[in-house]
Amino acid sequence: MGLIDFTFQSGEFAEASSGFVETFLGTLVGIGTPLAVFYLETKRDKKKTESEKTVKEDEERKARDRRELDTLNYFAAGVEHAISYAEKQGQYYIEHANDLRTNPLENNLSRTIITLDLERSVNRFDHERIFHAYLSQFGNSLDQIKIFRSIYGKLDFLHAYRAEIISVQEHYLKNLHKRILKYKELVEEQIDAHCSVLANHIEHNDPHYSTNQFFISLNECLLNFHRSEKPKNDQQGGLYHIQGSLVEPLKSKLAERHLNIPAAVAILENCRRATWLLNETIAEVNSTADNFEEFGKELIKISGALKERAANLLSLLQ
Repeated sequence: MGLIDFTFQSGEFAEASSGFVETFLGTLVGIGTPLAVFYLETKRDKKKTESEKTVKEDEERKARDRRELDTLNYFAAGVEHAISYAEKQGQYYIEHANDLRTNPLENNLSRTIITLDLERSVNRFDHERIFHAYLSQFGNSLDQIKIFRSIYGKLDFLHAYRAEIISVQEHYLKNLHKRILKYKELVEEQIDAHCSVLANHIEHNDPHYSTNQFFISLNECLLNFHRSEKPKNDQQGGLYHIQGSLVEPLKSKLAERHLNIPAAVAILENCRRATWLLNETIAEVNSTADNFEEFGKELIKISGALKERAANLLSLLQ
């Protein structure tokens, strides 16, 4: 009985142990399957998230690259316009210098290119953004940094130089206008009108005025001047006509024949003042012509230098 009981009991134990293992394993399988599924889904979601992140970062990088390229293209277009402006305006200033020398007393106006791109390139562009876009496109070496600074330096100089030239031209035209008015007032009031009054006085107060050599000289010069016509091709505001038809003849006759007459000496002095003023005006215009020739040459030089330094930048527009 004892052996049988033990065997029975052992069998029960084996059967119980087997059921426990099966139950335990079943429990593990029941728990492990969801865990495995969760793990696989988590791993898949992680890969999907990383993939989406990579795609997003790639799209953002491409968008950033496009923005940088657009920025550089916009800047390059401004630089290209500045180069074209400097070259053409330089040529116009050289032509203007030649016109001033040919017609010094005419109100010569230079052909001027109206541009806002130069102002925009220097003062309105986001310099820092362009700088980073430039280095991103062409590399951030020290040489590229120097090239970028050189480009902006030349744009700054061109902008300031343009303002200086405009100021010089305004000053020149203002002074020319003042000098021409001063000359005409001097001739009309101190020479022409004064001679007319003086001749009229002699005629009414000297019974022998017809033989008065001073009267004859004044009357002859006045008649010749007022009967003469300004040449149709005279583009000098009539100043050369006034000088040649009235001032010079009076100077010659009074200096040769009537230096003993105080009134004649006073008129002669005004004729000399008028001649000096005219010559000084012409000399100033010629000096201005020299300045504009130098302006033109310098602008053309800047255009060439800017074109050379910005070669890589301009290649973006091709």
